[in-house]
Amino acid sequence: MMGFAWEGPETAPPPPADGWCVRDAVCELFEWPVGSEEWRSFIQGPDGPDVDRLLAHLGLEDVEAADGEGDVEVPEEWLDHPGLAFYAFPSARMSHVIYEAHLRREKGLHPAAPYPPDRVRYRVAVDRTQAPG
Repeated sequence: MMGFAWEGPETAPPPPADGWCVRDAVCELFEWPVGSEEWRSFIQGPDGPDVDRLLAHLGLEDVEAADGEGDVEVPEEWLDHPGLAFYAFPSARMSHVIYEAHLRREKGLHPAAPYPPDRVRYRVAVDRTQAPG
């Protein structure tokens, strides 16, 4: 996070379920522990442009679904690397980001989590500097 500055408000309104999911997923991807300087540098519920800038700053490659709403197709050469999965829940007007240790064998959202059933993975970001799993 060194050298990164958020443009959005310092404490943007959180999504209904988990306003810190971007921070949690990114910190898990880079193994930044809770309470670390990197962990503390996040803001709650960052806006889309800030997330775009953050992914670029961290050197992550990302792809979004063509229409911005349907399931994203992950490039074959990314599948053995760790990354982030961005889920949208249209009926609830919310989204959630999770860390995936291995995009080929992704864990997905926990089945017991209180998320609406209509979910779509609309974006994936991958760190190809980390060795494939």
